[in-house]
Amino acid sequence: RVDFVLVWEKDKNCSVEQVKRRRVFEAWLRRHRLQMVDIVSTTDSNLHFVLLHAPKELLLDRAESMHVKMTVREYQHKGDHFSRKLFGLLKSDPLACGLDEKTGFVASPFSKALYKQGGRYLYADNFEQFFTPTQRIRMVHQILTETRFGDEPADVGIAQLVERESYSAAFPLHEGPDAVPKHWNGSNEVLTPRQILQQYWSRWGCWYKYQPLDHVKDYFGVQIAIYFAWLGFYTAWLLPVALVGLVVFIIGAATIVNDPEIHEVCDGFKLMCPLCDENTTKCRPWNLSKSCMLFKMEHIFDNGGSVFFAVFMSLWATLFLEFWKRQTAILAFRWNTMDFESSEEPIRAKYAIKAPERRKNPITDEIEPYMPENKRWPRYLTGFSILFAMVGMIAVSIIAVMVYRTFSTHLLGAGVGTTVASVSASVIQVVIIIILSKVYSYVAEVLTEWENHRTESSFQDNLTLKRFLFEFANYYSSLFYIAFFKGRWLGEPGHWTINVFHFHPEQCSEAGCMQELAQQLAIIMIGKQMINNILEFLLPLLKNYMAKRKAQKDAEKAALENPDLVEEEKEVYQWEEDVTLEDDEGLFGEYLEMVLQFGFITIFVAAFPLAPLFALLNNWIEIRLDAHNYVSAMRRPVPQIAQNIGVWFTILDMIVKIGIICSAFIIAFTSTFIDRVFYKFHYDTSLKGITDFTNSLISGSQNGSGLGYDCWYRGQHDYYGNYTIDFWHLVALRVAFVIVFEHVAFIVASALDLLVPDIPKSLDEKIKREAYQAQRELEMLLAKEKEDETDSDEEEALFRDL
Repeated sequence: RVDFVLVWEKDKNCSVEQVKRRRVFEAWLRRHRLQMVDIVSTTDSNLHFVLLHAPKELLLDRAESMHVKMTVREYQHKGDHFSRKLFGLLKSDPLACGLDEKTGFVASPFSKALYKQGGRYLYADNFEQFFTPTQRIRMVHQILTETRFGDEPADVGIAQLVERESYSAAFPLHEGPDAVPKHWNGSNEVLTPRQILQQYWSRWGCWYKYQPLDHVKDYFGVQIAIYFAWLGFYTAWLLPVALVGLVVFIIGAATIVNDPEIHEVCDGFKLMCPLCDENTTKCRPWNLSKSCMLFKMEHIFDNGGSVFFAVFMSLWATLFLEFWKRQTAILAFRWNTMDFESSEEPIRAKYAIKAPERRKNPITDEIEPYMPENKRWPRYLTGFSILFAMVGMIAVSIIAVMVYRTFSTHLLGAGVGTTVASVSASVIQVVIIIILSKVYSYVAEVLTEWENHRTESSFQDNLTLKRFLFEFANYYSSLFYIAFFKGRWLGEPGHWTINVFHFHPEQCSEAGCMQELAQQLAIIMIGKQMINNILEFLLPLLKNYMAKRKAQKDAEKAALENPDLVEEEKEVYQWEEDVTLEDDEGLFGEYLEMVLQFGFITIFVAAFPLAPLFALLNNWIEIRLDAHNYVSAMRRPVPQIAQNIGVWFTILDMIVKIGIICSAFIIAFTSTFIDRVFYKFHYDTSLKGITDFTNSLISGSQNGSGLGYDCWYRGQHDYYGNYTIDFWHLVALRVAFVIVFEHVAFIVASALDLLVPDIPKSLDEKIKREAYQAQRELEMLLAKEKEDETDSDEEEALFRDL
C-alpha cells in the first residue's frame, strides 16, 4: 500500500543543494523505518515519484506515541436529523442519500502492549483493516513533518523541502478513480471509497439529499467533515427563514395597492425642491409623482412585515448557534474527538529561520529559536496600521462611488435616473470590493509572515483576524453608509451643509433608504456569490486541464526522444493522475465566504427579506461544488482532527450580537416604521396626509434660499427650515425603540442560552455510561494484571520450594 507520494523533477529539483537535501531527508526516512521506492513516470521520464509505505511495527510505535484512538467496540448509530425522525414515520425517506448509516464506535488511545495481548481492539486479528487509510496518512505525514534534512533549525519537514524546491509536490493518494464504472451493477461493494463519495455525495443530483458525513470523515478526516457538517446544518436552518422571508416579501408586494402613502404620491401633485443649486434644466423643481415606482419598491422592503422579520431573524440566529453547539457535541462524541487536545505544536520552519535569538525552552530544556515579544509588537502595530490604511482605501472608494452616484443622479434626473445611477454605482462597488479583497488577502499573508509567529495555529489565528476585519469593512462599509449616514445632516434647500461642485451631497430617494439598502445588499451578496461559484468551478477545471496538457506535451516529447517507448501503451497509475490535480488550499476561504454570507442575512436582513432565500440557493450549489472539488478536482488533503469549527464560532457569535444592534438601528433610523406608527397614533389612523408629515415645505421668498418659490423636501422642518416638535418626538421614539429592542433581544438570547443545554440529555447519558464502562474495563484490566502477578509469584515460590 502507498501511504504517501513525494514528487521531484529532473529539470527543476536537481541542483547540488536540492539533491543533497533530498538525499539526507530520504536517508532519515529510512532510519525511521519508512519503506520507499523511486520510480520514473510512465508518461514523462523527467518526472520521478517516491512512493512511501509504513510497515506494521512503525505504525504500531507511531500510533502509541501519537495517542491514536483505536476502536474498542461498535454500536448502532441512529440518525439525529429532525427530518429523519419525521420521515421515519413513512416507509421511506426521500432525502436519504442511499448509503446505510455507519456504525458508531467507542475508541481509546492505542497501547502497543495491549495490542500484543490481543482481545481489546476490534480488527486486531486483521492488520490490513486495523488502521484506517486516514490514520496511516496522518502518521506518515507526522514523520515527514518531523524529519530533518540539514543542521540548521529550519531544516526540518517536507513543507520546507517543497518550498525550497527539493520536491515539487507531496501528497497522499486518492483511492482509485472518481468516476463510477460504466457498467456498474448498483452494488457498493465494487466501488472504492472515492467512487462512493462521487456517487452519493458530490454528484449534482444529490443536491437535496443528506450528506454521508461518516464516509466524508473516513476519507478526508474530521476537520473537513466538520466543515461540511456545519455547512449542511446552516443550509438546513436557512430553509424555514427563507420561506418566512419569501412570505414577507410577497405580503409587501401584495399590499402596495392599499398603501395610502403610495396613492398620495402617485395620484397627487407635490412640487419638490431641485436637487442642486445651479439654474439649469437639470436643477428645476419636479413633481413627487415621478418617484411613484420608488415608493412602491420601498414599500416592498419597508413595511410591518420587515420589522417582524428582523425580530424573527434575531431569535433564529441565536437558536442556530445554540443548536449548532449541541450538534457539535453529538459529532464530537460520534467521531471520538470530545477530549481531543492538540499536542504541543512544532515550531514553524519560517519562525526558526527568522528568529533573531536562541534560548533554552523552559519546558523541554532544549535550545530553540526565539523572538522576544518586544521585537514583535512593532510589527503588530505596523501590520494593523497597514490594515487601517487599507480600510481608508475602502472609505476613499465609497466616496468616489458616492460622487459618481451624485453626478449621475443630477445628469439623469430624478425618478428613473436615480435608480439607474444607484444600480450602476452598486455594480461598480462590487468590482472594487472584489479587487480590494484579492489585494488584501496577499498583503495580510505577507504581514502575518513578517510578524513571525512561532506555531502554525498562532499564524492562522492572526491571519484570520486580519482577513476578517478587513473583509468586514470591505463588504459591509457601503451598507453601513447607506443605512446610517447617507443623506443625513445636509441642511435644507439653499442652505446645504456641504456642497460638491454646486451639487448637494447625495441623499436617499424621496421614498427612503430601505429600497436602496436592499438593492445594494442584493447586488453585493448575489454578485459575490455568483463570481465566487464561477471561479470555484472554472479555476480548478482550467488548472487541471493545463496540467494534463503539459503532461501530455512532456509525454509526446519523451516519445520523440525515445521512439521505442511508443510501441506499448503503458498503464497510468494513480500517482500520475493525482499529480495533475490542484493542491488543497485549506478551509479558510470556504469558512470566510460562508461567515460573510451569515453577516449579510443577520446584520442587514431587515432591509432585504429575500437574503436567506438567495443564501439557501447558493449553499445548495456550494455544498456540491466544494464536494466535487475535494473528490475530483483536488489532491487528497492530509486528514486532520478537529473538535469544532474553532475561532469561526466566536466570529459568528459576534456577528449575531452586531446583527441585533444593527437591526434595531435600521428599523428605528432607516425604516419609516417609527414615522408611520407615530403618525397613525398621533394624527390619523388611516395614514391620510402622511406625505405632508414626512416632507417639509420651505419658503423660497422668506427663508433666503434664493429659490423664489415654495417647494417640498424630505424631513420634519417648519416653514423657515427649523426642526419641528414632531422631529424631536421621533428622535425620542427611535432611541427608545433601540434600547427596548436590544435589551429584549439580548435577554431572550441569554435565556435561550440557559434553556438550551450545550449537550443533549441523551448524549450526556451516553458520555457518562462510556466513562463508567471505561473505568470498569480499567479496573478489570488492573485486577487481571494483579492476578497474573500473584500467580507468577506463587509459581516462583513453589519453584523455590521444590
